[in-house]
Amino acid sequence: MNLKDLKAIILNIVLPFIVVVLMFSLCDVFESLLPYFGLVPLLGLVAGPYGALIACLSVGILDFNYNLPLMVIIVDILGTFLCSYFPYRIWYSFSGDNKFISLI
Repeated sequence: MNLKDLKAIILNIVLPFIVVVLMFSLCDVFESLLPYFGLVPLLGLVAGPYGALIACLSVGILDFNYNLPLMVIIVDILGTFLCSYFPYRIWYSFSGDNKFISLI
């Protein structure tokens, strides 16, 4: 395993899961100021599509934990995906440099 593969594993798998754990711990402390509003676009920028999917998974679990209706959970997951995937697409479309490190 070389250094590039190790960076890809850290960026695409380990870092988003650390942020998900941070989301769960901070949402109990700051109930009115939901921290995933700021962390969701960051996950999209740092980890790309993988980060967007993990952000959707974590927000869906948080909504399910708060006993929200299924329709609200679905809309929130869709909005979370768009809010985390668009910064990634916009950043790499303007920079023209597609240096996103991915496992594929």
